[in-house]
Amino acid sequence: MLGNAAGAAVVADLRSVTPMVRTAVLMLRDWCNGPDGQLRVRSAFVDGLSAAEAQAGTHHFEALVRGLTLRGRRPFLRHALACRCVGADEAVFANLLAVAASGEHEDAMLIASLLVPGEVLPLVVNDAAQAGLAIRRIVVRQQSQRHAPLH
Repeated sequence: MLGNAAGAAVVADLRSVTPMVRTAVLMLRDWCNGPDGQLRVRSAFVDGLSAAEAQAGTHHFEALVRGLTLRGRRPFLRHALACRCVGADEAVFANLLAVAASGEHEDAMLIASLLVPGEVLPLVVNDAAQAGLAIRRIVVRQQSQRHAPLH
């Protein structure tokens, strides 16, 4: 865990959240861990989507994380990759992706305002919507593969 501020406060357990939230949190952690993690995230997009969708999803995910970390109201906090906890900032991030991907623009703007100042809200919400849609497609594809008949 980076820091001991409210953004790192434990708000959930990864085993109890939706697959979308779990995937978003783990991708965020992996991405922030450096080049190897970023390669794994890129691979998840490539493995789960068409080439064009993967490229767009990766671009928007990277832009979102960059916007939150460089333009955030305060340092963006996260837990270690292997940690089962979900921190407050991580939960806001994952919920922003899910809400923005659902087309709930005003709610996404409100959620994003917890993390970034007003002048970057539209960019952050757009990136969250596009990245969230891509992650949702990956999750749906993974779930359908797990439940596919064996014959």
